[in-house]
Amino acid sequence: MCLTEADPNKTQLQSDLANSHINDGYLSQLAGKSGEALEAFPRALAIGQKLAAANPNMTEFQFALVTNNEYIGWVLANTGNLARAVVALERAIVILRKLADADPTVTEYQSRLAF
Repeated sequence: MCLTEADPNKTQLQSDLANSHINDGYLSQLAGKSGEALEAFPRALAIGQKLAAANPNMTEFQFALVTNNEYIGWVLANTGNLARAVVALERAIVILRKLADADPTVTEYQSRLAF
């Protein structure tokens, strides 16, 4: 049994696991293994969604959902699945707009929206 299974309520462990899946997906995509990336990113997204729901005031978890959806959209677009890519990217934009509206002083939110 891994640590995240032994203590699923340990926020830092869950966050670290999600980041590991993101890194796995990112490296898989760079290595030309889009299928593996499309397995890793949704695992990270599932963990991230739980973290964001359980910790709604921690914007870092919300922002991680933005990044994860962007990565999923990137891989889907690179594999020719444009319709699904648009859905993932639109999810990212919706979350990012909420973050930017809630705190317009965070320039990263504004710059990502402009990108």
